[in-house]
Amino acid sequence: MKAYHLGILCCAALAGCSNSVSKNQEANHLSQLPEQKVAVHMQESMEPRQAVLPPSGDTKRRSTLRSEDRSVGQGRSVPLGELLANALTYNSEIAKAAKSVDRASAQRMNAYLGYLPQVSLSYTADHLNEKILDSDNVVYQLGEAAYPVVTAGVTIEQPLFDLARLYGISSASASRKKAEMDYISALAKVSGNVFETYLSALQSKGRIKALKKRSRLLASQVSGEDTLQRTGLGDVARLAALRSSNSDLAAEEALETASYADALAALSRLTGTLVHDVEPVPVPKRLLGVERTFDVNEAVADSLSRNPELIAAALALTSANARARQAWAQDFVPVIKGYYTYEDEDRSASRFGGGSHTQDSRFGIQLSVPIFNVGGAGYGNMAASIDAQASAIDYDAASRQLEIEIRSTYRRMSDLTAALADLDAAAAQARSAHQAEQAKLRTGETTELAVAAREFDLSKATEKTEFYRAEYLKHWGRLQVLLGRDLFNMAET
Repeated sequence: MKAYHLGILCCAALAGCSNSVSKNQEANHLSQLPEQKVAVHMQESMEPRQAVLPPSGDTKRRSTLRSEDRSVGQGRSVPLGELLANALTYNSEIAKAAKSVDRASAQRMNAYLGYLPQVSLSYTADHLNEKILDSDNVVYQLGEAAYPVVTAGVTIEQPLFDLARLYGISSASASRKKAEMDYISALAKVSGNVFETYLSALQSKGRIKALKKRSRLLASQVSGEDTLQRTGLGDVARLAALRSSNSDLAAEEALETASYADALAALSRLTGTLVHDVEPVPVPKRLLGVERTFDVNEAVADSLSRNPELIAAALALTSANARARQAWAQDFVPVIKGYYTYEDEDRSASRFGGGSHTQDSRFGIQLSVPIFNVGGAGYGNMAASIDAQASAIDYDAASRQLEIEIRSTYRRMSDLTAALADLDAAAAQARSAHQAEQAKLRTGETTELAVAAREFDLSKATEKTEFYRAEYLKHWGRLQVLLGRDLFNMAET
């Protein structure tokens, strides 16, 4: 029994040690989270990206959707490039991100203004009713007096040393850069969403066309089998199977039509354009298998310095650290400021029995030392430090998620390349079989039902090949966004 209790105590002690070690490791991890990487992101040249930033105050036009512009796609199909150009102008997420840049710029300007002189004017007009009941001063006159008092003054204060304001400037500057990265990230995301949604619409449109064709082929087979059935040469089971397949195709077509409508609605929302149809997007042959031309490890490393969402997370961490230092300075660091006051007072009367007009000026230096609970709000550095740790965790998670998505997209592209090679071979074989069956029909060796069946197989193979080709193009676009590139340059082609 003693051995049993001793074992429990040992396990508890080991668990406590393990918990302490894990907490220490977590604290060390948070304190050592990639400051070097953040510095790299902060030092990355912003000049190439400034070209895509919106002019200050130029976002009202972007968020205004005129009716003549919204109806650009009415009654015709809209090419992908045109939709990308419209999204750049009218997408609400891009306009909102641009407004955030304007707001961050204003906040940064306010942070700089916080270290400039503070000038205020004051003007007071009073009417004083005074009753002197008793006084040891012989110059005072007993009795009552009522007279106006006019006071005007100027106060100038200049921070000389305020560490919290300096950290506030650093935080505001990082927030401004983060807003810029958020804007660039919005461009990449919106362009990627438009690109992917457009291809999804094309996939649905292609499937609808293929399903209609296969439905017609099945209908002809049903008609032929029904004719054979009436002559007593048909197969009841085969006829029932053909009718079942035809009904199944009709159900698939209805679902695909709904998916197509959803994709068009999503395109309209993303681009501010009433989209009624889409046009085919040619896939260059040199694009297929492009993942074989680069190393995925190099792509991951490159994305860490190019992906705007990850850079924004790094800048958020930098800003959070600056806010934590700012809160610490507000809680514990003395503040030194210089001041100058000037006051002009005009009294029509006084307790001395006569009026006065005085001008007072005063200047000096004030030292304020926070001792305890300054401002009555407790200590803000504790909450700010926790926010900084949370931002570090967010950055770490974002970098890992980015690597996972790049590697999974790369693998998916490789799988699709292999699948497309097999599908091309299958389509070629189906085409050969269809041509051979047509040749046999011309010599009377087969029937039209057999030719329709071969054409049915060819339609399935062709439709699947086109679907997978569009799927590959979608993953290629997704990879471009992950690597920090937007697809709006396609609007120019």
